[in-house]
Amino acid sequence: MNEMASIQQIDELIAECCSSQWREILEENREVMQYAKGSYIFREGEAAKQTMIILKGKVKVFLTYKTGRDQIVRLAANGQIVGHRGFGGDHQYAVSCKTLVDTTVAHIPLELFQKALMANNLFCYRFMMFFAEELRASEEHLKSFANLDVRQRMAEALIYNLKTFGYNRKRKKVLSHALSRKDFSSMIGATYESVVRVLNEFDRSGVIEIINKDIKILKSRELDRIRKGI
Repeated sequence: MNEMASIQQIDELIAECCSSQWREILEENREVMQYAKGSYIFREGEAAKQTMIILKGKVKVFLTYKTGRDQIVRLAANGQIVGHRGFGGDHQYAVSCKTLVDTTVAHIPLELFQKALMANNLFCYRFMMFFAEELRASEEHLKSFANLDVRQRMAEALIYNLKTFGYNRKRKKVLSHALSRKDFSSMIGATYESVVRVLNEFDRSGVIEIINKDIKILKSRELDRIRKGI
């Protein structure tokens, strides 16, 4: 298991890298909460007091510009951590997090989580590697998007959607959760109309199949070729 995969499954990481004492402390002091679809887990600018683990569900992490436009910077699902961007600085969340479906979240006090990092060297190291990887991925994302056309950005967004949320277990090749056209627009920095146009183009060419609000990936390799501009 690579570093990035390990930190994304935070419960596995805690079990692997924390002492039995700290595993018990973190388990005893976390609060499990339920959020309905479309609810904020935290908002940009709020005081960062908790680190959160997505136990079951799907969320989007985004920032909001002064113009009011949202930019999705990350998607997260079962076992992944959110709220860690509140570490350091003025201890405020630098982004917002909102549920895409009904979601169950474990909240761990930020101060306690930081103490766990200080007390468990391997846990701290793996978490540091996650921060470094997330920063690298964010920089690569910004660099690549600056040089990609709308078709390439749309293909990349579909691939990211698939990698994060996977396929529907009961419906072959159908995304378990396809982002809304509005969210795709927010992710790739294109107009809603452009997103609809490109998705329809992919549908007509047989790369995907649009089934109402669902999306079926018919040719994942072709999507990757479009993303790369081949």
